[in-house]
Amino acid sequence: MALMIIQPLLELYIRSSPFRIHSPAWRLSLIGNASAALSAPILGLFLMFAIAVAADDNGVSYLVSSLSALAAVVTIAATGLFALDALQMRNQVQANLSDSYGLASSWIAAKLIMSVIALLVLAVAALRAARGAKRLVSPAPGKTSVLVGAAGRPAVAVRSTADAESR
Repeated sequence: MALMIIQPLLELYIRSSPFRIHSPAWRLSLIGNASAALSAPILGLFLMFAIAVAADDNGVSYLVSSLSALAAVVTIAATGLFALDALQMRNQVQANLSDSYGLASSWIAAKLIMSVIALLVLAVAALRAARGAKRLVSPAPGKTSVLVGAAGRPAVAVRSTADAESR
């Protein structure tokens, strides 16, 4: 799962270098490529979360929650930066390409917003799972195990006549 999360981010780093932070066109390209690369890390975090819940691992659930929340905050900041850069660059686009520029910009913003929503849902779900998980306690020495067998048959709940009349 770590490879699924880190590999797209490394590819994004390699594609975006050399860094030109002061260039709005470079930032638009960076954030556009990042919006495309976000789906694999989100899927990796989700799979880590699913495995952590199945294994009752609170530590990994807290890690997934923290990473998802941090990624959501960074993605919110990137969405705001993208919107500002897209507005700034809109005046420099040729008139015949303005419609496709607007459509592409809207799609990138929509992908970023959907990623924020997915990351926030994952962060909250992982936090709830970590807080709500209960560890299984092994039976005390000398107690019978469920596999060995317990004494007697299971009890059957009997309804009283008052319960039957209230229904």
